[in-house]
Amino acid sequence: MIILKPECRRIDLAPDYHIDIAPGDHLIIRAGVTLNKPAAAGFSHPNLIQRAETLHWFKRQLPQGGKRWWSRAGVDFFFAIPKAQIAVSEQPGYSYVHAEIGGVPVTFNVSGGTENGWTDWVRENVSVGINHPIRDLKRIADAAISAEEATRRGIDVTLEPMSPEDRKAFDQAAARVALSGKLRAGLTIVLAEGYSYGEEKELQVERKIGRQIIASSRSGSSIRVRYSNIDWLASAARQERGRK
Repeated sequence: MIILKPECRRIDLAPDYHIDIAPGDHLIIRAGVTLNKPAAAGFSHPNLIQRAETLHWFKRQLPQGGKRWWSRAGVDFFFAIPKAQIAVSEQPGYSYVHAEIGGVPVTFNVSGGTENGWTDWVRENVSVGINHPIRDLKRIADAAISAEEATRRGIDVTLEPMSPEDRKAFDQAAARVALSGKLRAGLTIVLAEGYSYGEEKELQVERKIGRQIIASSRSGSSIRVRYSNIDWLASAARQERGRK
């Protein structure tokens, strides 16, 4: 492992592989968690300089070619990590820069290109992936500059607000996380826009099967409903009205 020095701007790991690193004596490290993980609500630390709700995007290569993309609601945690607390693997990663922060193995999400062979660019604000456990988040945070010191030095994170479309998708996904584990027989779900059973938009839960629900209509018919066909915000609001 190569421990970075504050002045480090470039590492040459092979004649045709290089890592360019943002100037300055620190990097802003972004570690995300999805809302269904305990850290989303339970993690805090005095060295945390920013916390932001976001949509995390995932992709999977399909056997027939192409990619499938999907998103999950989550939270990003931001830390100012001194370069001296970062150790970079000596093995060329070629778009995957492997490193350690506070002893925690991480992979920097970087961009790269053909420049004197291949060069990966580690920007000042760099992601280290999603869903590190709380114990690893704590070790990363322990290696960071304190929030008080970051404020004194003028280190901060400027975030773009979510677009209206992303905000709607986040709220829908957050409602799914909050409600899906609480569904039980007799509760009402509301079908998403474009879906109905006859003229019915509301159905009664009978039971859950994986990520599907067996629900009943007013006539007593049983219907299999995918999670993706449920309006989770409207369903949460329906449960709230039912409690009043």
